[in-house]
Amino acid sequence: MRAKIQDVVDIGNGLVDVKILLENSEKLYVDGEGGQLGDRGKVEGNKIIGVKKIGKDLWITLKTAKDISIGTYVNIDIDHERRIDIAQQHSAQHLLTAVLKRELDVDTVGFQMSEAFSTIDIALGLFTEFQRNLIEDIVNKEIQVGHPINVNLYSPEEFKQLELRMRKELSHKILSQEKIRVVSIGKIDRNPCGGLHVKNTLEIGLLKITKVEKIKGNLTRLYFVAGNRALKLFQEEHETIGNLIRKLTCGFEEIPDRVDSLLQSVKALKSIQKKYVERLADYTARELPVSDEAVIVYEDTAEIINAIPKFIERKAYVFVGISEDNKFILAAKGFDLRELFTHLKQKYAIQGGCGPTKGQFVTRGKHEEILKEIKHWVERKRSYES
Repeated sequence: MRAKIQDVVDIGNGLVDVKILLENSEKLYVDGEGGQLGDRGKVEGNKIIGVKKIGKDLWITLKTAKDISIGTYVNIDIDHERRIDIAQQHSAQHLLTAVLKRELDVDTVGFQMSEAFSTIDIALGLFTEFQRNLIEDIVNKEIQVGHPINVNLYSPEEFKQLELRMRKELSHKILSQEKIRVVSIGKIDRNPCGGLHVKNTLEIGLLKITKVEKIKGNLTRLYFVAGNRALKLFQEEHETIGNLIRKLTCGFEEIPDRVDSLLQSVKALKSIQKKYVERLADYTARELPVSDEAVIVYEDTAEIINAIPKFIERKAYVFVGISEDNKFILAAKGFDLRELFTHLKQKYAIQGGCGPTKGQFVTRGKHEEILKEIKHWVERKRSYES
């Protein structure tokens, strides 16, 4: 693929935007157009990291700009493996959408493709496990039939005579085109689309719905992978299951029971641990030095620090626990920690928050200075009240 450089703009961080004019009716796919990923590759050895359109102009973002200058012609080497991946995902989306409409009379209202997975948003409030398995099975059977996937161009007048699937809100934009590109999958689906597609459903290979998520209103989001992505997911999950089998010393069918048993054991151990932490916290609270100072400072793990305050028997105090990760954990009686936190935030770079009696924050400041300031604040409060 060859192109003429029309403009070069440094956009900072070592990146360059390059305006190009392609030769011989070649096509470069733009990021996000029609929901799909854009092209990648290299321009005279410079890596393409983005493709966009500004008005009718085509721009590519390069990581470097060696041998790139206005008015020159350059060679663009497209990542064809990426194009195959995009085509597999996009054709899978068309087929999935068509099957959902045919089997459940459910419309697809949104589509997005990312580097790891694709999503469609469907106009259905509840998508059950039964429906998920049903649709997935039907889509994969249709893939194996080997339906041809064809691309045809139509004038707006010809297009209006076709029976096809199209979102109504896009009709005005589509009909404004001189020639409308239509993608058909056998007799299953026909849809206006400008994206990448395989030539036969067999090239999709496999589709797997990986996740179902309820989103706003009466919509459900389906996550899916297809083609080589589905194979890669199977390989990764197979490796993970193999590791689990070895570590749990059990068979595949025994994994759920073994995990349940481990979770019950962990729950029991946490219950025992909680009891011992509270015993230690009670003992620590009783052993705290007796003094007239209202500020109590103690260093330990966050778990023990959080348990100590409920065992402190004083009329008024500010407890400052410092955990191993430099976190200040506060508890108080007779003082409003919200006021203390506001005061400290004006003097030090701290992040966190406090309610009236509990709070916490982290800081890179010196502990000694912050503790000294807390003590001064408490003493001033006591002197005002007295």
